[in-house]
Amino acid sequence: MGPSRTRRPGRRPDRSNLWAWLASAAALALLALYLGASFWAREQRVEIEEASLCPKSGPTAVTAVLVDRSDPLSPQQALRVRQVLDQVVNEAPVGGRVALYVA
Repeated sequence: MGPSRTRRPGRRPDRSNLWAWLASAAALALLALYLGASFWAREQRVEIEEASLCPKSGPTAVTAVLVDRSDPLSPQQALRVRQVLDQVVNEAPVGGRVALYVA
């Protein structure tokens, strides 16, 4: 008879192969996730038009600002108008256009 394959009391089975397989599977899953995310990001890229800084398919939103110049502005009022215009531009959504009209 050949040697028996019974476990000796107090000895654990060798799990080094199990950990190697689990680490390999985790590495492959991370690689697949990275490749999938990079492909998705490349497909979602939008081409931007240099002149308007909007997407070539058109702006995603338009914010219209109308400035009435029928009365002259004091320097303090002109500064406040400038601050509000800067705020409107900074808060515009990505791909959005700010249209400034002066009447």
